[in-house]
Amino acid sequence: MATAPDSTAESAFNPPRDSASHADRSARYLPILAAAVVVALIFVLDYLLSGGAKFPNDDAYIALHNAQVLWAGRDSAYLGTPALIGATSGAQLALLMFFESFIPSAPVALLALCGVATFIYVLGVYFLSLNSGFSRVVAIAVALASLLFAGCLFQFLNGLDTGMAMAAVIWCLALLSSKRYRPALGALCGVMPFVRPELAALGAGAMLVTVCDAKISRREKAVSVAWAAAAATPFLVWCWIDTGGVIPTTIGAKAYFFAEGSLPLSERLNLLSGGVGMGLAYGFPLIFCLAMVRGLPLKLLCFGFILIVLFAYLQRFPGGWEANSGRYFFIFAPVVVFSVIDSYAAADAPRRRFIRSCLIAAIATTGYASYKQFRSYHYYLTVFRPAVVETVQWADKHLPAGATVMVHDAGYIGYAGDFHLVDFTGLKTPWCLAINRRLTYPSGGAMLPQAIRAIANQFHPQYLVTVKVWNDKLHIVDSLQRGGWRAKKIFQSRKAPRDAEVYEIFSLSKE
Repeated sequence: MATAPDSTAESAFNPPRDSASHADRSARYLPILAAAVVVALIFVLDYLLSGGAKFPNDDAYIALHNAQVLWAGRDSAYLGTPALIGATSGAQLALLMFFESFIPSAPVALLALCGVATFIYVLGVYFLSLNSGFSRVVAIAVALASLLFAGCLFQFLNGLDTGMAMAAVIWCLALLSSKRYRPALGALCGVMPFVRPELAALGAGAMLVTVCDAKISRREKAVSVAWAAAAATPFLVWCWIDTGGVIPTTIGAKAYFFAEGSLPLSERLNLLSGGVGMGLAYGFPLIFCLAMVRGLPLKLLCFGFILIVLFAYLQRFPGGWEANSGRYFFIFAPVVVFSVIDSYAAADAPRRRFIRSCLIAAIATTGYASYKQFRSYHYYLTVFRPAVVETVQWADKHLPAGATVMVHDAGYIGYAGDFHLVDFTGLKTPWCLAINRRLTYPSGGAMLPQAIRAIANQFHPQYLVTVKVWNDKLHIVDSLQRGGWRAKKIFQSRKAPRDAEVYEIFSLSKE
């Protein structure tokens, strides 16, 4: 079914020099057209079944709000806050602005962007499969099947930057393994940290592999590095102007607020193990193919990328690995897909039998992962989102316009509300990030009540919007009351199966 690739053979990155017949050209592009149709149908079906362009996570609406800020030239919700504050992906925000320039509905524009990212991901797997010696039919089947691996499909639909990150990872590995189009690889590596900060490790590693390859001329290496620098520079300048740094503030804000990085190592390992266990369960047994990647540089790159990212989360935010249905670990899914394709291409008969056995066994784990991801996606879309929409609509109707509201879910209320907001997690309010960095983080969360009171005393909020489970867990209202604030519940969203989806609104006043 597949043969080891020949550097002189026809491939996606090495087309024949002689002109092909019209029929052959049609056959070449037919699988790409089929992939585009399948992806389009998936997103149209999601749109119709969801009743519009709707997203299950509050963070997706942060991206939509940040685009609003860029169009308006100012943030009327988080006063004085630049658009990149609270944006994990500058690349996603830039592309969202582009899509919104010709799609009138912002949510539809974001959904369309997610659809394009999905198609680019499928295209990356397809070209990788072709270069590994698969036929066009098998290659497109593998590419479309990769959407199901570990339940990846629902990470493409959620409106977050995960789909773009997965597309960047698969193309980085495809271009690197092809040993062609090094300018494109350099440009991609330059942009990758601004798709998701964790991808800096993979991009830097890919450039290191390129620079250290003795078979590549100095000129080619210099061109690749130049393209990386050129692609990264606009995002570096933008990030520096808006945030005062070269990396997004989002992970830092969450790390300082949840304060897990200051916990003892044993507790951090315990927190990280939940997300890692989920990833191992979803990827089993195809993860064994990582050990069979061809060539030591590529093998070290794959393992190094995984270990560096895991270590970074262990140090700063180990519990975040399970957040949003485990979305952070899905950047590893393309690495596993790459390892399966690459190892199968050059394997001998016994190893191919082993890989085929792994693929058969993975049907069960893929089914399990897809079921879990679907349940999570559907639940948050039909329970969490209606709760937050109901809450913001009630607030818009009953609270005075321009009232100062303290929040910890900063997305939808910023996008659809008409208030001056204070995000005490620090995601969208930089002053709160500084307070959490000074008080909450060093104390392992013990001084969060003091931080909440300090933030309230600084901004004098008139209202508080919170999720019941977080209010109970973090003692938000209790902390305010101990600091001399009166808090009266004036709204609660309809009862959900779990307190995690019940929103509350409190009126606040200083005694």
